[in-house]
Amino acid sequence: MKPTQPLLYSRTFSGDIWKIIPDPEFGYLALEIRENSEKSHFYQHISLHDFSEHQRLVPASIDWWSSLLVSWGNLLLILCYENKNNPGPGTLVLYDWVKGAELLTQPGFQWQSMKEGVVAGKISQGVLVMDWEVDLRAYLVNEGAPPMYEIQLPVYYPGESREHEVVRTFLKNKGVDVVFGSEYLEIGHNIVVSYTAINDQKRDHCLLWLFRGETIHLEVLQQDVSGEGMGSFMVVGTALVLIKEKKTIKAYQIDVSGHQL
Repeated sequence: MKPTQPLLYSRTFSGDIWKIIPDPEFGYLALEIRENSEKSHFYQHISLHDFSEHQRLVPASIDWWSSLLVSWGNLLLILCYENKNNPGPGTLVLYDWVKGAELLTQPGFQWQSMKEGVVAGKISQGVLVMDWEVDLRAYLVNEGAPPMYEIQLPVYYPGESREHEVVRTFLKNKGVDVVFGSEYLEIGHNIVVSYTAINDQKRDHCLLWLFRGETIHLEVLQQDVSGEGMGSFMVVGTALVLIKEKKTIKAYQIDVSGHQL
């Protein structure tokens, strides 16, 4: 089905899109891209202002066994796993991609939260586990404007939940057989649902977008899946952002006020 809302951005990478981290204050989406065959990865910033692209090379000290936690202005917060077989405590690295410099490292770190620029967690030192925090605002090149982009994430409904049963029944009435759970987001007059459907004896992860109860977009996000597909879409500002076949990111214009464009 051809979408009736404008496609703002589309990009297919050779590697997998491992993670998307929005930076609503500075207007970016940060992508962690991984090339499995080469055990290499990099970070890609996409501007929400004009969808321009900015690649950020991973610091030389950051190997494959790491994960991007936060992208905020000029700062990247990365966790490097100390035990490859246990994604638990690791070494926290605060990296300034503008200066190309590591500003701080903290071994034995376990992530808990980030609020108003303050990252809080636990650190392990021998048998001791202690509270630890760092204020990232001290390292920002400049303080950004108040948040310009609101983030809306879908709610996951497990397959046995009553909420999912409502979604399943709705899709059944449209001739769609659903397995597993579903992700659901209602914003303005829009409803966006992702689910796993049985198509020709295989399972496809799909996205359905309704406006005022009418289907305006239907897309297969990943074909022939073996399990549930979660975290496949979000709304950032006025863009519906989705991931397709693990390698493609798309952004469609969505009218969050509830009035169709």
